[in-house]
Amino acid sequence: MREYDENGFDEKGFDKKGIHRETGTKFDPYGYDKDGFDENGFNMWLVDREGFGIDGYDYQGFDRNGIHKETGTRFAPDGYDRDGFDKDGYDIGGFDKDGYGRGGYDREGYDREGFNIDGINRETGNEYDVDGYDEYGFNEEGIHKETGTRFAPDGYDIYEFDEKGINKHTGTEVNEEGFSLEDLKKMYGMTSLAAKESKLEELEEEAQKISEAEKLVEQREGKSEEKSKDE
Repeated sequence: MREYDENGFDEKGFDKKGIHRETGTKFDPYGYDKDGFDENGFNMWLVDREGFGIDGYDYQGFDRNGIHKETGTRFAPDGYDRDGFDKDGYDIGGFDKDGYGRGGYDREGYDREGFNIDGINRETGNEYDVDGYDEYGFNEEGIHKETGTRFAPDGYDIYEFDEKGINKHTGTEVNEEGFSLEDLKKMYGMTSLAAKESKLEELEEEAQKISEAEKLVEQREGKSEEKSKDE
């Protein structure tokens, strides 16, 4: 904030109306106003109020239309525009103007819908947002927020099956884990896709344990048979 002495002048000799005490004009003896600009709008470094030099370019080399003097395009030789974004809209740190990275997550790890990579919402701390929808747009009843039906705009439900029971990824009546739509409904009902994925992981881990146990039994039986032969 500009301060004035008892006579009403600031440290540069200008009063509150911008008049200089020595010249009686808006310019000091050197030809500059209270903000440091001359009658042509340039300061002592020949830069105007908007940051453009007498040649029409700013310190980065861009003109008033955002064109760089070396490339003749909106981008400097380093590939970034006046605001620091590349042709894809990302800055040198890999984030766009809204603060989201190329992978769709912000610096805190949340996407535009407020979910992190694990499907946890920023505001609620669980798999549903404040309106009760998960990262895929489904609520606990399996209703999608955009369509108001069991199917998302792409035509697939919470389990990624269409109305004919065909899976989105396999093109068959079973998903990549070998489960049909009816299998999934029997296993855990109409819950969120995030919960489905969590349950599938549990089932896969259990199946892995069973497989390992079976292998161990086979190994022991094999050793027992070898021992019997030796005797």
